[in-house]
Amino acid sequence: MTFSEIIAAYRKDLGLTQEGLATQLGVTNQAVSKWESGQSCPDIALLPKIADLFGITLDELFGREAPKAEPAPAQLPWPDDGVLRVMLYAGHTHIGSGHPARNINFCYEGPALNVHSEVNVTCEAVNGNLTAGGDVNCDDVYGSVKAGGSVSCNDVYGSVTANGSVTCDDVNGNVEAGGNVSCDCAEGEIHAGGNVNVDEASGDIHAGGSVYCDHWER
Repeated sequence: MTFSEIIAAYRKDLGLTQEGLATQLGVTNQAVSKWESGQSCPDIALLPKIADLFGITLDELFGREAPKAEPAPAQLPWPDDGVLRVMLYAGHTHIGSGHPARNINFCYEGPALNVHSEVNVTCEAVNGNLTAGGDVNCDDVYGSVKAGGSVSCNDVYGSVTANGSVTCDDVNGNVEAGGNVSCDCAEGEIHAGGNVNVDEASGDIHAGGSVYCDHWER
């Protein structure tokens, strides 16, 4: 629509005659007639008043789509610390690592500094700590691992805490597992709800089941 057509259309939408619009704006009937016929345009000082009267923006008055406002950055409850976070929501409702998340698996290729996931995690090397609400299946972890499920990794340079079983090569820290523990070498204490099977152990072992160890330094 042209500017003249927009003036006429909005005037009619308001149920105003050309005389009525002229009265509202403090101009003559002839001025409004010339605007709507395209013979002239309103004084620039009148444009905001016309837009307000029609209940539109100046962009809309000239037939332009109003620019969309940039969305405000999300306000998140954690710092901008570079941690790779995987959160689970249903709409605006935070589900977390509850039952609906048990069958969801987060797969990540490439090293990550730190990982915090509410679901299962399958990844390559992690250069920091790794926390998962479900199972963990990774290469080397250069920090500690905490999992709501089981943990299966190569070497872990920190400690391992899991509600399920723990299967790793070497663990440089303590191991706490709700299930069985199977490692080549564990340099810290081992607390397991099930059996413990390690080649080399350097700390105390507390197991709810049997303990198998080739070399145990106590």
